[in-house]
Amino acid sequence: MTAGEALAIRERPGGIVFSVRVTPKASRDELVGVNDGELWLRVTAPPIAGKANDACVRLLTEALGVPRGSLALMGGQKSRNKLIQVSGVTAEQLRAALTAALP
Repeated sequence: MTAGEALAIRERPGGIVFSVRVTPKASRDELVGVNDGELWLRVTAPPIAGKANDACVRLLTEALGVPRGSLALMGGQKSRNKLIQVSGVTAEQLRAALTAALP
C-alpha cells in the first residue's frame, strides 16, 4: 500500500467519485494509503449510529481542503467500503491534495 499507487477516480455529473476503505475504532484518525485503487483510512470512531461515517467525511474534508458541503457519502453507509463524491474539484486537484496528505 503506497501513496504513489493510483487512486481510481471516476468523473460523473456533479463531481468526481472514488472508493474508500475505512477501519473504525483505530488508535488515531489518518489516511493510510492507496491499495487496489481504493483510499484506505482509519478513524477512531466506532461504527455505531453513523459515527465512523461522520469521522470519515470529516477526515476527508480536512485532507482535501474542501468544504463539508462539497463531499458526499454516496454508498456504503453500513460497510467498510464507501463511495465518496466530491464536487468543485478536478481529478488532478484531488490527486495532488491526497499526495500531500498521505504519509
